[in-house]
Amino acid sequence: MAKSAPENRAGFRVAIFCALPLEAECVQATFDQTWKRAYGKVDGDPNAYTFGAIGAHNVVLVHMPDMGKVNAASVAASLRPSFPNIKLGLVVGICGGVPFTPDNAQEIVLGDVIMSRAVMQYDLGRQYDDGFESKRALADTLPRPSREILSILRKLESTFSRKEMQEELMDHVLVIREKLPDKIIYPGPAADRLYNASYLHKHRDNQKGDKCALCRSRPEHICSDALSKTCDELGCDEAELVRRQRLIKALEKPNAEALENLRPAIHIGTMGSGDTVMKSGTRRDMLAKRDKLIAFEMEGAGTWEHFRDSLIIKGVCDYADSHKKKGWQYCAAATAAACAKLFLNEWNAGDRSSEQG
Repeated sequence: MAKSAPENRAGFRVAIFCALPLEAECVQATFDQTWKRAYGKVDGDPNAYTFGAIGAHNVVLVHMPDMGKVNAASVAASLRPSFPNIKLGLVVGICGGVPFTPDNAQEIVLGDVIMSRAVMQYDLGRQYDDGFESKRALADTLPRPSREILSILRKLESTFSRKEMQEELMDHVLVIREKLPDKIIYPGPAADRLYNASYLHKHRDNQKGDKCALCRSRPEHICSDALSKTCDELGCDEAELVRRQRLIKALEKPNAEALENLRPAIHIGTMGSGDTVMKSGTRRDMLAKRDKLIAFEMEGAGTWEHFRDSLIIKGVCDYADSHKKKGWQYCAAATAAACAKLFLNEWNAGDRSSEQG
């Protein structure tokens, strides 16, 4: 049954924040209906919006002007006066994943989805002459999501719900692929490469003939030219690759059972959020172990304090190390958008007496 468009801005209860156009594109592909009406906004609100419906919910898609938690906080604050009845804020897009959960119970591969049970600002702290000290006291962390969100996350962690959820997730991903066939292309397990954390993406004196003074000056130095090149172009040593069980079977014997293991998995835990792009495998692993983090992103901390019901849902497009590449971004954004739709099917906006349709 078709849903009627709300009569005014008071009819919207859900806001979805996207920092990149490709993230917003994938979210919009999950809309069951798109509202073309001119809902406007209050004077002084600089945000750009797209309106639609996902399931039972009228949704405001917020197009952020740039990445980072400062931009996200500004956008969230400007949204409030224009849409006073927003009850849920979702930050949906891409992130860098920690390859193994802190307890080593699960492998995280490219294309998986991370949902935030908690958020930590990993770049909040004090800079001293001898290094950076993070603020890690309980009072310095962001508030936990509401009981309803935590209850839904608990449900999604149960064995039976997880299996159903994974099947539903793939159904939504397939719909997004149908709408964006030239962009949502699965790169395949051979393109999912994780290097040892200490092995940097840089020029080396190897068969490629690279001679770079900056890359050779100190072990931790990487020049901008190296960062713009692929691992194949630099000749990154495949002996430094980390083997993972979810990928091994699919690479060595790609049968139906092996490929089943590559279906996007959903991981729920603490996400690190900051204005700094994480591009260090060693620092990634240090923070992940110390603070039990499973992913790194840049916007969640900015919106978190503006909504009592707030959640970050992001697809893993890289491993937050120097071997970053963009080939997985659309695929990861699609799985995140699909997971957001899955979550909204579980979430109850409460009293909708002010909504029309």
